[in-house]
Amino acid sequence: MPGLNPKNGSRLLGVACVGLIASPYIYNAVKQAYWTRRYKKLNMEEIVSDRFTWLHHCMLRDEIERTLLKQEQEAVKKN
Repeated sequence: MPGLNPKNGSRLLGVACVGLIASPYIYNAVKQAYWTRRYKKLNMEEIVSDRFTWLHHCMLRDEIERTLLKQEQEAVKKN
């Protein structure tokens, strides 16, 4: 019978030992891949949100500068 060969048993034991030793590394790799994929979309949404916030602040700053320049020019014309 081929299943009772001692070489097959030691080969199976070797594969089991390697699998047992490698299992924490495989688990960490799978976990890392899962969370990377999971948060990739969230990170993109946060980046876009931050850019819109930055753009909004720049637009407000530009509007304030325009208003101040306009008021300054009107004050100079009155004097």
